[in-house]
Amino acid sequence: MCSRAPSPRKGFGTGGETGPACLCPHPEVDTPKEVADHAPQRLDLRDYAEWVRRYDTLTPQDLNAIKERVAALKATPVVSIAMPTYNANRAWLDEAIQSVKAQVYPHWELCIADDASTDEAIKAHLREMAEADPRIKLVLRETNGHISAATNSALELATGDWVAFLDHDDILPPPTRWPTW
Repeated sequence: MCSRAPSPRKGFGTGGETGPACLCPHPEVDTPKEVADHAPQRLDLRDYAEWVRRYDTLTPQDLNAIKERVAALKATPVVSIAMPTYNANRAWLDEAIQSVKAQVYPHWELCIADDASTDEAIKAHLREMAEADPRIKLVLRETNGHISAATNSALELATGDWVAFLDHDDILPPPTRWPTW
């Protein structure tokens, strides 16, 4: 049980119930009530995966519509994605890069600045990734300048119309809301 005192939270779930103000589970309050099959099921606002499933998951039809809209764009601005990295976990780094490559909007460049990693295998892997895709640009910094300097080095590679930032252990969900004007 949490140490926070309960307080009212009107309208939080199905309407009008009260419960603790914290985000800790409280089964006596948070257990959904039985509802008819045709009634919408209660959404626990603390369940991010369920929120994504309901409101931020695209169907194949949605993806096809987005692809058609992207293909019809008259202007195709390039989005430069600045990514500083230092001794990255290779699996996480690969997921981050793959999440960019998997985007529906193809007009991007990934600008990676390695901040003098001591792991030579990561540097070699970054070189391979940059050689395999011309949209991936790489600078290997000679001295460690920490995240600010590495981000600035990544930005120096950028030639796009827009700039986005991505850490080496983050992912972009498919498809990220790129420009679609």
